[in-house]
Amino acid sequence: MVRAVSLAILAATLVATPASTQPYPTISYRDAANHIDKIVWVEGTVLRTVAAAEGTYLYFSNDRKMVALIIPKEYLSNFPGSPGHMYGNKKVKAFGKVQQDGTRLLLAIDGPKKVKTVTQKAT
Repeated sequence: MVRAVSLAILAATLVATPASTQPYPTISYRDAANHIDKIVWVEGTVLRTVAAAEGTYLYFSNDRKMVALIIPKEYLSNFPGSPGHMYGNKKVKAFGKVQQDGTRLLLAIDGPKKVKTVTQKAT
């Protein structure tokens, strides 16, 4: 069961869309624990999505120690469709501040400009 997330924590995690002159590092979702309270691009494949009372979660892993993305319910209308359909089973890159909420890591996003689908190059 997904527990409620503190809205104060989520509000603090939302950051402005990155300016092209300010490069932020891209990290694997596996490395997010090393970047708590830092603004980064987190990259990984969304394996599972969960619609909960507080918003929609996008999970890169079944391991609860790994970072998850959350789209708070008040921002779901900023997306042109269901985030589960838009990003499920796709490799994505999400921008924001990695925050710790109890024992889990979250990155809150408030709109589609903060999440990009990553196209994989053919080899």
